[in-house]
Amino acid sequence: MNAISTPSQTAQTSASAEVDRGLIDYLPLVDHLQQSNNLPAVQDDAQYAQMKTRLDVFGNRLTDVGGPVIAIQGIVRAIRDDVKGLRDDIEGLQDGVTGLQDGVTGLQGGVTNNMRVVRENIGRQVDSLCKMISNVDSRSNKSRQDEAEVKVKVNIKLKTSNKTGLEFQGAVKADALERNRVDCHIDWSSKQDG
Repeated sequence: MNAISTPSQTAQTSASAEVDRGLIDYLPLVDHLQQSNNLPAVQDDAQYAQMKTRLDVFGNRLTDVGGPVIAIQGIVRAIRDDVKGLRDDIEGLQDGVTGLQDGVTGLQGGVTNNMRVVRENIGRQVDSLCKMISNVDSRSNKSRQDEAEVKVKVNIKLKTSNKTGLEFQGAVKADALERNRVDCHIDWSSKQDG
């Protein structure tokens, strides 16, 4: 009888020791999770994996023992789920930041596109202006000697503002050096409006 009861008592003692070892490992982990500085540990992949493994091991020990410790096992699972939920929240927050960055990038692209449209519009106006100067010069009734000395210089500042608050200025310089020929170019500068 004694030979039969001894292994059972040994098994109970061994199981109790397993629970004790699990609690020794588990309780500091609970304290760590409840502290306000546990966020970096949850964010870190290696620390998160180690934390999850420790919770799983302790949960398995509780399963082997059974009986009144099942409630503790449920708490372990709940904390493990909380850790995972916190990690999921962090990943969601990171995704939100990424989405915000993408939105800013898109906004910058829109500003760049607006700049291009504004410059193209002014460029077309400059072309028309140069043609007008050329036509006026070609209709002049000055003698050839006078024409050789005529230089029509035009310096026009065109200013426009788009909805993004960026202001662009283009200086148009045109030289009517000869009849029917006008040299034009635009010097661009931009500044933040306001």
